[in-house]
Amino acid sequence: MKKILFVVLCFAVMLAACGSNSNEKAEKDQKTVSIKQTYEFKDKNKDHNRGKMKTEKIKVPENPKRVAVMDYGALDIMKSLKLQNKIVAISKGQGASFFT
Repeated sequence: MKKILFVVLCFAVMLAACGSNSNEKAEKDQKTVSIKQTYEFKDKNKDHNRGKMKTEKIKVPENPKRVAVMDYGALDIMKSLKLQNKIVAISKGQGASFFT
């Protein structure tokens, strides 16, 4: 009984270890665009000489399937390009009423 249980357990571990990671391959194959943004953090006196600069670099997919829109101008452009089916969220405020 113990031998059978051991063999079944080993087989289950082997199957789990041999599972495919298709998500990792899809993410690596997807083309991305790198965006570099620099921000200036000012001190309390708003003196530009004492401000600290921070630069961050992010990668964005070239053709995203889901988009959150924070600017109503960009929202209007996406609507004009017939891409409204990719929008999953918009920022709150007045101005989103024309999109419905």
